[in-house]
Amino acid sequence: MARILVVDDEASILDVIVRVLEADGHVAYRAGDGIECLRALETTPVDLIILDVFMPKQDGIETLRQIRSSDPIVKILVMSTSGQVGKFDPLEAALKLGADAVLEKPFNTARLKTAVRDCLALPGASGQRRPKA
Repeated sequence: MARILVVDDEASILDVIVRVLEADGHVAYRAGDGIECLRALETTPVDLIILDVFMPKQDGIETLRQIRSSDPIVKILVMSTSGQVGKFDPLEAALKLGADAVLEKPFNTARLKTAVRDCLALPGASGQRRPKA
C-alpha cells in the first residue's frame, strides 16, 4: 500500500486519520504543522500528503507552496472546512496552488478512504519522491 504523511495540528483528528489509514494497510506518518511536514519530507519518501490548511507555525497553504516548488510528483490531498473565510476559500486556493484533491471537513471514514484511494490513483502517484541527499 502507500506511504502517507498526515499533517494536522489537532491530535484527535491526526490520530483518527492515522488509524483509518493503517487499518487499510497504509504506512502513516504524522506531522503537527507545516514545518514538521517539510522536515519529515527531507528524509521520508511518501506517496501522498494529507495536509490541513489552518495550523499554527506554518499553515497548509504555505506548506503546499513550498512542497510544490520542489516536488511536482508527490500527491497532496488538502483538507479544511469549506466556504470562505472573508474572501478566502481555502479549498479553492489549495487546488489553484497545486493540490491534487481536497477533502471538506468534517468527513466520515468512508469519505476519507475514497479520497485517499482516488488521489493515489491519479497519474504520478508512484512514490517517486526521494529524500534529499
